[in-house]
Amino acid sequence: MSAPAIINGHLTSNPYVYTPSAAVNIAFVVVFGYHPLHLFLKYSLLTLAHGVLGLKYRTWLFSTLFMLGGVGETIGYIGRVGSAYDVTLNLYFIMQVTCLIISPALFSAGLYVTIGNL
Repeated sequence: MSAPAIINGHLTSNPYVYTPSAAVNIAFVVVFGYHPLHLFLKYSLLTLAHGVLGLKYRTWLFSTLFMLGGVGETIGYIGRVGSAYDVTLNLYFIMQVTCLIISPALFSAGLYVTIGNL
């Protein structure tokens, strides 16, 4: 079976078996990364809380890994929102696959650092 062709950044077929839900993925973007008081995409309250608590309790590596994981999850879910509107655009698919696979590894690394310090 041959790979789908890419024409002007669009795939000739749908890489998903389904169409991603825009509403659910927008909810995850809000949880992980978008705060409406900022002029552009920065850290959400949850991701920012890791940074503040990391400064307070001096857990630099743990909070850095969790903040990077939160930013990666945000970018991944933005890619899924884009895929909900255009499933053939290759950029959205690659963005969500890479970010949503790498970010949980950062969360796990932060937890392993914590377990190592016990």
